[in-house]
Amino acid sequence: MSRTVGDGVFWIRKPAKRPEEHITKCNKCATRRRKTQTSLAGAPFATQTDVRECGGCRIRRLTTIVAADLAAYSRLMALDEEGVIARLSRIWSDVVEPPVKDAGGRIVKTMGDGLLVEFPSVVDAANCAVAIQTAMSEREGEIPEDARIRYRIGINLGDVITDGDDILGDGVNIAARLEGL
Repeated sequence: MSRTVGDGVFWIRKPAKRPEEHITKCNKCATRRRKTQTSLAGAPFATQTDVRECGGCRIRRLTTIVAADLAAYSRLMALDEEGVIARLSRIWSDVVEPPVKDAGGRIVKTMGDGLLVEFPSVVDAANCAVAIQTAMSEREGEIPEDARIRYRIGINLGDVITDGDDILGDGVNIAARLEGL
């Protein structure tokens, strides 16, 4: 393209065509979604969607899921409700939270006598579970057998769907089923 200004002719180079981007936001969570159209050496435009597309607030990803549940919770509560609640509170802060935090885990939710935790690494999840079980056996060793608090723990590496801070899907269900074995 050329442009004439006064006595001279100036050549203006057109910038190379950049891919067109269309950015939208999810109506539920305002996660940004990006679609890019590109052309490869004269080929027709191909559309690429950003991998982090939320899909309506739900992102599928691979993670390590740990499901833990208190064995014989109902029986223990029937024996000494207030005592069990007080012991669980101390166990939670002294035995469960520190190894989860040290291993880089995130407590997704607690469910009365159980909890759901996710880890970026299977090895870290397994080491955390062993640390919790070891600490529990040391802590509860002096208590009579029928009054001991014991956690059953299941670990699964699987696909989950995130829904806000929660995780759902077969990966969670499998971890919960393994915990019961």
